[in-house]
Amino acid sequence: MEAGMMEYNFNKVDIVPLIKKIMREMEPLAETKNINLETEIKGDLPLIKIDTERLLQVFRNLIGNSLKFTPPHGNVQISAQREAQGVKVSVSDTGPGIVKAKVDTIFDKYHQATLASAGKIKGTGLGLSIVRQIIDAHGGKVWVERTSEQGSTFSFVLSV
Repeated sequence: MEAGMMEYNFNKVDIVPLIKKIMREMEPLAETKNINLETEIKGDLPLIKIDTERLLQVFRNLIGNSLKFTPPHGNVQISAQREAQGVKVSVSDTGPGIVKAKVDTIFDKYHQATLASAGKIKGTGLGLSIVRQIIDAHGGKVWVERTSEQGSTFSFVLSV
């Protein structure tokens, strides 16, 4: 991926069916952990030029992280809305949040953020780095919008 050798297959796509697909895919894990999964699509969204498989990977990484860090009886929500720059997608959770001092490095590879109130959780530290690389390859932008002891929101915008 870093060497720019990954092939992308871009097509104009409606992102809503992809969101519905990933939510169905993640539902069994959420049920196992007793976490409520929610979707909020605001208005009609335009078609965006994406690689469907790579964007599904972004969704899997972001929602998977949210499910991993959210305690039982918590919530994970994916929302999408039209913005001036394109389509904004956010994944919010009610997990422990991320220590603010670590926000700047959260997308670095092999990095796992120190959580506001959780012990060490196993992982490679590559998920968010992969998310950033895929969103960058789409000409988009990804960031952590909210970090607190009530959870985190990871957002990205893709151009129309």
